[in-house]
Amino acid sequence: MRVQARVKNDSFSLKERVVAYEDLSSVGDAFAQIYDGELDVLIIQDVFSKDHLADVVRILDRNDDLLWSKQESQKHHRKQNSIFGVGIAPNGVEPHGPSPEKYLESAKRFRKEVRAVFGDAVDPIERIQQTLSSIAGGKNTRVPIGKDGRLYSPFTIRSIPPGKQFDLHTGNFFYATAAYDALRDQLDTTDQISFFTPLRRAEGGGELEIFNLRWGDQKTPSKHKKILSEVVESEFSSYLYDLDEGEMIVFDGGRLYHRVNPVLGERHRFTLGGFAAMSDTHEEVLYWG
Repeated sequence: MRVQARVKNDSFSLKERVVAYEDLSSVGDAFAQIYDGELDVLIIQDVFSKDHLADVVRILDRNDDLLWSKQESQKHHRKQNSIFGVGIAPNGVEPHGPSPEKYLESAKRFRKEVRAVFGDAVDPIERIQQTLSSIAGGKNTRVPIGKDGRLYSPFTIRSIPPGKQFDLHTGNFFYATAAYDALRDQLDTTDQISFFTPLRRAEGGGELEIFNLRWGDQKTPSKHKKILSEVVESEFSSYLYDLDEGEMIVFDGGRLYHRVNPVLGERHRFTLGGFAAMSDTHEEVLYWG
């Protein structure tokens, strides 16, 4: 992992912790710590092995028959961000997010396909479940269940091609969208925690950049209810996180404005990631993709 600070005129630091995968029991309840403002960023080392991920990426690179979802345009020839699986969040193709039927049926197919891509070396669904459970302080940790008994997706895999980025945003914004109608009442929506691990880093760029600006802050620069990204980028301090393959970052993505910087080089950046939140009673942690 490489971390770089971009300091402006404002004072900014993040409450950060780095822990090895085998030492996760020492973390306690990271979700409660993030909700309570005691922790902003948790880095977990060696969640997946680099050698295994290299094999996974070779399959992702050459297999167009997987459940890939375009995120910007229905024009399939266009170079654009894509997701292996079907994400719950709104995007350029589905501005209100996928229908519940499409999302839940796709989640079932994705579980089968992603296990096949990872092969026998490790079950990625079990690994993510184990990892998140280990930092939940003993709370029951699970994916949400739809009204008809079908499971939500545990995560998705995102592909960002060279020249593309993921624009400035916070996760809390999505709670107000129609895509979260069936999920919202189950959660404490004061935060939506983000997690991801690089399967393949970009050759250059592609860093996660976290800014000194929080959801609901009165100093948020905006016009016509839209955040002015260029003002945030030029006037607010930030930290850039360039994670190694197999490391996981768990961070306060619901309240801290963040983006993925433009990917440079010749190859796509692949990440496995999703979202998590405390249940409305704080008795469970729910996570989804």
